[in-house]
Amino acid sequence: MTFEKFASLIIKLNIYTFKGTRRVSILKSENVKFIFDLLNLKRERLRTYNKNNKVPNYLAVIAILLAELSEYVDKIDSLLDEIMKISKGYEKITFIDYQKKLLDIDLSLPKFCKVIKVYEKNIQDCKRKKTIPKLHYICCLLSGKAITYNIDFVSLINSYNLKVGKTLESVQ
Repeated sequence: MTFEKFASLIIKLNIYTFKGTRRVSILKSENVKFIFDLLNLKRERLRTYNKNNKVPNYLAVIAILLAELSEYVDKIDSLLDEIMKISKGYEKITFIDYQKKLLDIDLSLPKFCKVIKVYEKNIQDCKRKKTIPKLHYICCLLSGKAITYNIDFVSLINSYNLKVGKTLESVQ
């Protein structure tokens, strides 16, 4: 997915923060930076993706699902808080947790890898280490949220024609 397409999906979100006790909307132009901070990604990556005009598939899937879920979820804030706890490491994620989430969305590991267009081999390596990349787990979590709102996340993600490619990174 191109960086412009990724940014256009993220800009659709209505993200709020608190200044003191007052809830204020984040400027749309700041949404991409906010999402990178939320996912605990370094700002250098943001510049690299912008320069190369390409984002990894797991980020594209997160953007697609967040943009779609924002239309259904009353308060996206609680969902973003849940994502932040995972990405910042406040909640430890094991491979067993990941497998349970996959059962919740009724997909096997190979099928889920095909849906989010990542190499299954990367995830199988994590199985031996008994850890899972946090951003892949977040993709699984958002897919589960999509199911609760009767969103066909598989068709939704496939509609963006993501391709498995060499640009994918292993993120922890």
